[in-house]
Amino acid sequence: MTYDSIGQVDCQVWAYDSFVHILVNYDFPLMYLRSSDNGQTWSDTTRLNIESSTHSQTLTQQDSVVYFTWSEHREGPPRGMLVDTQYLFFRKSIDCGTTLDTAIFVGKGWDVDISALRDSVFDATCYYIQTPPPIGAYLYQSFDAGTNWSGYLAIVDSASLPNIAYRNAILHFAGIRDYKIIYTRSTDLGNFWSTPTVITQPNTVLPKKPVLALGPNQNVYIAWTDNKYSGAMQFDDVLFRKSTDDGLTWGPEQRLTPDSHCDVASIDMVSQDSMIFLVWNYNGLGYPTPCSLFFLASTNCGNTWRQRETVKEGFSIATVNANVAVVQDYVYVIWRDNQYGPTDEVSMRRGSFTSVGIKERWCVSCYTINIYPNPIITDIRLQIGDRSQKISIKIFDVSGKEVIWDKERRDRETWRQGETVRLDTRDLPCGVYFVEVRAGEMITIKKAVKVK
Repeated sequence: MTYDSIGQVDCQVWAYDSFVHILVNYDFPLMYLRSSDNGQTWSDTTRLNIESSTHSQTLTQQDSVVYFTWSEHREGPPRGMLVDTQYLFFRKSIDCGTTLDTAIFVGKGWDVDISALRDSVFDATCYYIQTPPPIGAYLYQSFDAGTNWSGYLAIVDSASLPNIAYRNAILHFAGIRDYKIIYTRSTDLGNFWSTPTVITQPNTVLPKKPVLALGPNQNVYIAWTDNKYSGAMQFDDVLFRKSTDDGLTWGPEQRLTPDSHCDVASIDMVSQDSMIFLVWNYNGLGYPTPCSLFFLASTNCGNTWRQRETVKEGFSIATVNANVAVVQDYVYVIWRDNQYGPTDEVSMRRGSFTSVGIKERWCVSCYTINIYPNPIITDIRLQIGDRSQKISIKIFDVSGKEVIWDKERRDRETWRQGETVRLDTRDLPCGVYFVEVRAGEMITIKKAVKVK
């Protein structure tokens, strides 16, 4: 757990390998701190922004390169009176955040989001003031790791709260326009965008805070909050839709909070393999006021959801800015509250999403085992190496329950050295599984992801 005793406006967490990065917006300085040991110890804070108050910020990491982008409040040119304007800036680190390059001016913008694939970096932003460019969502792009940036490319007019994600030469965008959550995509690096798809249903009242994430294969997820079920302006529900064909069509809307226990626009979402993780704040009514930070997970691409968990709970200490990151076996959740003093502080909890006793394990003295393809679709192929002996093969889901599959193969005990074993998994639902190969007292366990 880490905290700082200065009042915050916003905070964000990102994880990559053993590195955990946190941005904290103090309204004037935008501060950055990092951990290189999965959140056990933390660096001193480093200021990112140049001189003015910061409205929006985000980051992402590609291998050892960390990309940061944010907007700063400035006074624009006189037009009868001074015009308040927001400008986007960019910084990067090539050594996992140890040192930072000089800040680079990108262009005009307010809210901002970032996506990157190696040297290709994409900034999505929104501009709200009636001066060029017109009000709407825009894209800035760089193909040399942020050294040079394009001019703004229009995404969709009159949109706000941008989300951008890039995969397989497709740019995905989600935002809000005319009190609706919208989605659009580009297959030519942002020069042309598809006609926006309205994600929210006709009975939507006031949708807020869309969050976009990419799953395995062609899965695309959008989550947001809305008060159409509660009828109260201060309480929302968490809603979710997914696409399995890279945004061309969308599945039905799912309501994930049947009790409307969600604060307005308080949500974050990330995904890894077939797993999806959602966090949000809830600060209820009455005295003392019940205050909670909730966590929800799916292990099968959002088809079903596990039971909601509480990361933090108490009374009369409001939690805000819930944010989540995931990498390998760890999930990181951060938030801010004033539990330790009169000003807000940032706190973090780290959890593991593998059940107790089910983890990847490799026994070098036993044998080697290769699983392919991984992710799997219709079958698992195991290549047994090193020695021939009696072994057993079992498959478990993430809850630790052994699943039923290919009984004939399962009951066979002897496998020859170098033999490739093919296991039928067509009846298994999408999700994360653990393949256990046991020889006597020696066990090898490897993770496999089933997708459609």
